[in-house]
Amino acid sequence: MLLVLFKRFLSKFSSTSHPNHTPEQTVLRIRAGDEQARSEFIARYEPYLLKVTSGFCKRYINPEQDDEYSIALLAFNEAIDSFSSDAGRSFLGFAETVIRRRLIDYVR
Repeated sequence: MLLVLFKRFLSKFSSTSHPNHTPEQTVLRIRAGDEQARSEFIARYEPYLLKVTSGFCKRYINPEQDDEYSIALLAFNEAIDSFSSDAGRSFLGFAETVIRRRLIDYVR
């Protein structure tokens, strides 16, 4: 518990361009209008998108050929726009839920 508080305290004093921001902090910066941060954030979490999509489809996902990857990208972008830190949930957990729901809709 003390470690979590210490990390939060230190994160308030770090620079905003630091790449080790939490996903929640980066989403807040993106929603404030930083489109460059959106592109970098999506590129940085591409392996996460592939992991979630591959886990859902139960097969290897090729980003250049599979429609499921495109749907996951759109869902991740939607998650950035609709995330609320007041809900008490992590961004990555929320994003995974949105991605899975969009993939379910695609399969139907």
